[in-house]
Amino acid sequence: MTREDIEQQALYEAAGWMARLTESSPSPQTRAAFRGWLDADPLHPRAMERVEEQWRLSAAMTPAAPPPRRPAPRRGLPIAGMASAAALGAVALFVVHPLYDDARVSTGVGEVRDMTLADGTLVHLDADSALDVDYKPFSRGVRLLHGAAEFTVVHNSWRPFTVAAGPAVFRDTGTQFLVRAEGGAVSAYLISGSIELLDGAGERKAAMRPGTLASVSAAGAVLVQATDGLKEKAWLSGKLMFDQTPLGAALDRFRHYGPVAVTLSSADLSGLKISGLYSSNDLAGFLQSVATAYPLRLTAESDGGILVEKLPGKK
Repeated sequence: MTREDIEQQALYEAAGWMARLTESSPSPQTRAAFRGWLDADPLHPRAMERVEEQWRLSAAMTPAAPPPRRPAPRRGLPIAGMASAAALGAVALFVVHPLYDDARVSTGVGEVRDMTLADGTLVHLDADSALDVDYKPFSRGVRLLHGAAEFTVVHNSWRPFTVAAGPAVFRDTGTQFLVRAEGGAVSAYLISGSIELLDGAGERKAAMRPGTLASVSAAGAVLVQATDGLKEKAWLSGKLMFDQTPLGAALDRFRHYGPVAVTLSSADLSGLKISGLYSSNDLAGFLQSVATAYPLRLTAESDGGILVEKLPGKK
């Protein structure tokens, strides 16, 4: 058997596996057999990657009549595999996207990063954020360790995409949503499509629709509510939106985008409620706006920091 024959056989078998995996929910026995097939030959994962890419681009492996002079199928190849393989055409010309992928991606203070994951899913990672990528043949997983990210997910019904953050897991097959992990709590805003909110044990807690925000406390309490998403989406355009946000928490948010050398003269100033839309790279403008609203006094210190204190006689 020539090398070409061996590679063609691997593609036929991979297409057969794709048909089995996408027709219904695979059983544990099928999963085990599939993993065994993947491990049996280094050609098998590469063939599956090519088949998966073609399947992704066409949304399904559509049965088709085999072209003339196609090599005869080997014994044991499922009929569905032959039909699916026929849909591959010149599959070797397609870009390979691996079924396996793992990496840690992070951004520094003031750094926002765009990336494309192995399956074509787009990630817009906010400043001072980090996530782990864990792609396997039956799953596409991301864990947001801290910070915020926007996900535009490529549809793939047999490999659902999940984002784990704190006590929450968000699962979908193709949509656009935002996730933020901060101080043990997690929030997600759905822009389009649909996602399920699960707990760490995989139990479904809520089904989200576009325009809804899910908030999950560090203890796992869930609140889902409708919102316009302006506050959640503000960072995508370099803005920060606050709505009755304590000053201390607002300053913490600015720290994701640059140094915040600000000293509050008294602890009660940290609780001042702040509302408004501000540029994430304009801390000075934010402080001036806050000082005007309350009013407060801003004093430049010798070390380059800013002292915030109440004006004499003001409560």
